[in-house]
Amino acid sequence: MRNPYRRTDIFRCRHESHARFGYRVSSYHVLRAKRCYPSGCVAYHWFCHRFAKGMSCVRGFHRVGRLCFGCTHYRDTRMHYQPEVVIPHEEFLRFLDEVQEFEEWLSECRYSRLEILATVARIQPRLIKIREKSGARLVLGGYIVRLEEAFLGRTPFEDPVYLELGAHLLRRFGLGQGIRIEFQANLRLSDGRLHLFAPSRMEVVERSEHAVAAVEDAEALLGRLVATRVPEGVERCLSCPRATLVEVEVRGGRAKGPRRELYCLEGIQEHALCVLPILDRLREELVDFELCGDGEVLG
Repeated sequence: MRNPYRRTDIFRCRHESHARFGYRVSSYHVLRAKRCYPSGCVAYHWFCHRFAKGMSCVRGFHRVGRLCFGCTHYRDTRMHYQPEVVIPHEEFLRFLDEVQEFEEWLSECRYSRLEILATVARIQPRLIKIREKSGARLVLGGYIVRLEEAFLGRTPFEDPVYLELGAHLLRRFGLGQGIRIEFQANLRLSDGRLHLFAPSRMEVVERSEHAVAAVEDAEALLGRLVATRVPEGVERCLSCPRATLVEVEVRGGRAKGPRRELYCLEGIQEHALCVLPILDRLREELVDFELCGDGEVLG
């Protein structure tokens, strides 16, 4: 089984908020978060004639907002956006059948403990960004373990699933990349991704000789200190193993902006000029070679 909500090749929406991703939008956003297919959604574009002429606001504001309603210089335009299906009709019908089948399976699993068998593919610190009136700060909330080749109950799952894990369990079982584990957990759908939480009865089934050690607490804390936010539009960072999605929690005010932000754990400042992926590829190409004393490459 696959998670159809992860697909970004089904819909395209011309809303300005999707421009940084080439107007591609996930199936989860359209079918579950906004439920805007097929009726679409309505947005209002706020406009100030004084700002357009380079003049200041008569009320002392610095941007157009809800407090501008009633001002003679304020205008708004009602915009209607409708997601566009970019695949053939027959394929789209098959996709809707997959969504219905996935929803039925998810409703059966949602309120029961599942037996999980999977391989650890990646372990990253779970960072939470807390926004307050005094500013914003990053806190460490455990770890996110990416699992592949997973069996959820008796169902083989082709897409990755994510396990929320505390530091004590990570140290206790010595988890790392390439280790196959078996445990029980609950399941939920979070922003289009399958998340496993409240794990118990965990056992290491197979420990590979080439398993990569898990990130230590000190390294996770260091990542929290040096992590930098990836600006919108840098699409190459989305698939980078050094990037992580940070949950955003707003305290003492109205929630605004995205609920998750992309951060680089290496602290790269110029993300568009990052050479780390190139170094990774070179390291993979040279892994079977060694240099002799004269600098000659030997196989």
